[in-house]
Amino acid sequence: MPAYRGANTGPRRSEIKFITMSWWKVKIRTADKWMSKFVKLRDRGLCQYNFKCFRGTPGSDNSHFQKRRHESVRFDPENCDLACRSCHLFVEEHPDGQRTLEKWKLKQLGERRYNLLMIRKQTAQKKDDYMAILYIKELINTLENTI
Repeated sequence: MPAYRGANTGPRRSEIKFITMSWWKVKIRTADKWMSKFVKLRDRGLCQYNFKCFRGTPGSDNSHFQKRRHESVRFDPENCDLACRSCHLFVEEHPDGQRTLEKWKLKQLGERRYNLLMIRKQTAQKKDDYMAILYIKELINTLENTI
């Protein structure tokens, strides 16, 4: 393929996808997969947001209220909710999405638990996937025993 693609040709289709959907390039760790499994079990496989879908829509994405770069709340059950793809895209890409999510999360948790989540977010924590996986497996076992 020639290095010069011509003046009238734009970026390739795959390049556009990664420009507009940059969060798709996120690295998935083993502990993230376990957390997704826990959230799908806890939320019974249904989208919790219902911003862009109907109630009862199957969810596929583990959506983090506080971004995954905050290790202290990355595997916190209060920080994660199951979302369908359209609601997750709305939250991540739309200008009003984050504000809508903040209002929803405040209503879901209540003011005290919401503020505690914000404090936990600011706490420094090192990556420890082994301990995170043990913690999440224990959450899953507890959840399966109560169902």
